[in-house]
Order: sequence, then structure tokens, then C-alpha cells
Amino acid sequence: MQAANKVISKWRSMSDAAKASIVFVVSSFLLKGISFITTPVFTRLIDTEQYGIIAEFNSWQTVLEVFALLGLTSAGVFNVGLNDYKDRRSQYMSLALTVCNISTLIVFTVIMFLKIPFGSGFILPTGLLAAMFLNFMIQPAQIFWMTRQRYEYKYKLAVLLTVLSTFLIQGGSIICVMMTADTNNLAAVKIWSGVLAGAVISIPIYIYIYVHGKCFYERDMLKQLLKFALPLLPHYLAQHIMAGADRIMLANMTSRSEAGIYSVVLNISVIATIIWNSINASIVPYTFEHMNEKDYKSINKMVIPIIAGFACICVIVTAAAPEIIWVLAPKEYQSGVYAVPPVVAMAFLSALYNIYANIEFYHKKSIYIAFATVVSAAVNVGANALLIPLFGFVGAAYTTLISYIVLIMIHYWGYRKAQKERVYNDKLIMLMALSGIAVCEFMNLLYLNNIVRYIVLGCIFIIALIFRKKFISVVVRQIERIRAH
Repeated sequence: MQAANKVISKWRSMSDAAKASIVFVVSSFLLKGISFITTPVFTRLIDTEQYGIIAEFNSWQTVLEVFALLGLTSAGVFNVGLNDYKDRRSQYMSLALTVCNISTLIVFTVIMFLKIPFGSGFILPTGLLAAMFLNFMIQPAQIFWMTRQRYEYKYKLAVLLTVLSTFLIQGGSIICVMMTADTNNLAAVKIWSGVLAGAVISIPIYIYIYVHGKCFYERDMLKQLLKFALPLLPHYLAQHIMAGADRIMLANMTSRSEAGIYSVVLNISVIATIIWNSINASIVPYTFEHMNEKDYKSINKMVIPIIAGFACICVIVTAAAPEIIWVLAPKEYQSGVYAVPPVVAMAFLSALYNIYANIEFYHKKSIYIAFATVVSAAVNVGANALLIPLFGFVGAAYTTLISYIVLIMIHYWGYRKAQKERVYNDKLIMLMALSGIAVCEFMNLLYLNNIVRYIVLGCIFIIALIFRKKFISVVVRQIERIRAH
């Protein structure tokens, strides 16, 4: 009881910034974890062929999103606007939402016209494209609103709506799939049920943004928005190609079943990515504010321990991959285990990409960002064309890792060009990157001998237990930095 009172007292003494950062990190992890936990349910309700259709839909959605939303829903672009228009954020949000809606209407009008000569199956069946269109129209409202809540450290209502949205989408999808007798349409049922459930939250927020913002057009704000966002379109297109090209190419060059298995493997990297995205959402405003003050030392002290901790999480996830796949999916998916190390190593590199890109975003160096991603995407597509026919989804996994190595190298160059004074301990970060990749790849050998792998996992657990107090003290120090901020 005394310990509980001490925790409550400590919580009450924290600033709103500290409370918001902790709540957003924990809630994002838990709620996205719910999405991850539902994967075993869907893989047992939906066969690999139907799961491959869902994977193909998700891949096309990531590619078309670039043109439909112009990259405005990305944390990098939207946070820059929140930083620039401190006193006019409501107007900025409504203008950004208007731009997204107009762009979405144009993109899907073009696609529907192209279906006339190319056939109804062009890109995706019309029914699935309609679901995607509805999602692109309303979902940006929720993303914009949530991003602003994070930026302003307002967490209570934001967390409540996030919880409600997550349970509606995941719970609604499971119920609808279970109630569907036609097994040939389970993919469409899952997609549509998720979109409609999400609309329950997004539509009221959509209306709220326009009621409070009342800004459909303002010349200077629109000019600044497009001037920063449009040069980044190649970056977001290339980024989404990197995320989705492998599944599209697998579905067309091998089979939808291979794409389905690979999608389950990618879900394992989601464990690590969920943690990182939750943390990075709080790092971005912290970084921007301290960049304004030229307080680079505080940024470095915040980032280095977090990167080190994230590297450890990635290693643990890789080591436990066979058990995770066993939980996630039936035996038809077990062959995907050997694609896990490069995929998780890629998740770790994406964290490094974020910390360097945050500085490039701050300086609005869209050209550097776009160049890095376009080159990496070209490497990704070219290598996929070579390796997928030879090695299937394992080739796709290693292609993704290679392209992310290229991405990090170019982003480091862009970061150094944009920021003359060093923000991070770059040598230490690169050492952690090389070590993280090497250890993840070493786990591939341990999959051949479970006894040795369990011994390694046991040693990791014992080390974590021994240094638990050190770890907790590091976490507390990071919280105190946010609190002081």
C-alpha cells in the first residue's frame, strides 16, 4: 500500500509533458499489441490465400496513400506545421484535411477511369478500392487530431478514443469474419468491417476539425504546406514501395500464399516497431523543442539509451521467433522463421532512420529525405526482382534489410549536411547498428538447435534480471528529462 501511494504521489508531482509521454508510450504499445495479438485469430479463421489478398490490399494502400494523402499524415510533415503555426493549429488541421480530401478524390477518379480500359481487376477489385477510398477520406482526421494531442501533451481523451477505436476495429472484424459463411470473401469482410468500425470514431473527429478550424483555403498557409510536402512525395512513395513492393511482387511472382506467410513474418517485426513508434511519437516534439533551443546534448542523452534498449528488444524478439510464429499462426506459416532475423534487423534500422530523419524534418530538408528513400526503394525493387524468384519470401526479407542499410547511410549523409553541429554520438549509434544486425543474423544459426537457443534466451533473461535496477534508473532519468522540459 505504501509503495502504491508513493507511485501515485510521484505521478501527481510530474508535469503534464512527462505524464503524457509515459501514457502515450504505454497505451500505444498495449493497444497496438492488441492488434498484434489478434493475428493468431485471423490466421486460423482465414487461409493463406485470403490472407494474401489482405496483404495485397495493405500493400496497395501504402502505395496509393502517398498520392491520396500527399504524405500529410506523416508525423514529420504534420509536426512541422504544428511547430510553425503554434497559434493557428485548428485552422492548419482543417486546411490539411481539405487538401487530403481533394487529393483523394482526384486519385480515385483517375483509378476508376483507368479501370475502363484495363478491366475491373485493375490494381484491386472495385469493392476493395471503395473501402480504401472511404478510409482515405476520413482516417486523416483522427491521425491529425491524435498527433496534435501528442504534441500538446493532452492524453486523457486521446487515449480513451484510441482504446475505443482499437477495440471496435479488432473486435468488429473478428465477429464479422466468424459470422461469414462464404470463405471465399473473408478478406473483403475483414477489410470492410475494419474500415466501417474505424469510421465510428473518425467521422465525429472529422466534423469537429471543420467546426473548430473553419479553414478550407488560405493562400500563405497552403503555399507553405505544399512547398514542404510536395518535394517529399518521392520520399513517401519510395518509402511505401519499400514497405509494400515485396508483398506485391511475391503475390505476382510466386503466389499469394507466399505473400501471406511473409505478412505474418512482418507481423513479428511489428512487436519491435510498436515499441519504437510509441517511443518516437514522444521523441519528435521533444527533439523539435530542444533543437529550437540548440540543446543538442539533451537530445543525445535522451536518444542513446533508448536506441540501446530497443536493440536489446530486437535481439530478444529474434531469439524467440519460432515460438512467436507458433503462437501467431498454424503450421503452414512455420517456414517463415528464417525470414525473421533480417526483418527484425530492418525494424531496428528503421529506428535509426527516424532519429536522423527527425533532424532533417526539423530543417525542412525535403530533398535530402526524398533522395535517400528513392535510392533505397530502387535498390529494394531491383534486388527483389533478382532474389524473389530464387529464394521466395526469404529473399524478400534480405532485400528489405539491404535497402534499409542503404537508407541509413544516405540519411546520415543528409543529416550531416543539414546539421553542421553534431546532435548524436554517431560512432556509438553506428556500432550499435552493426552489432544489432550481426546478433540478429546469428540467431538464424540457433534456430537449428533449440537447446542452445533456450540457453541463450536464459542468459539474456538472467542479465536483464541482474541489471534491472540499472535499466529502471535509465528509464527514470529519461522521464525526468521530459519532466524538466
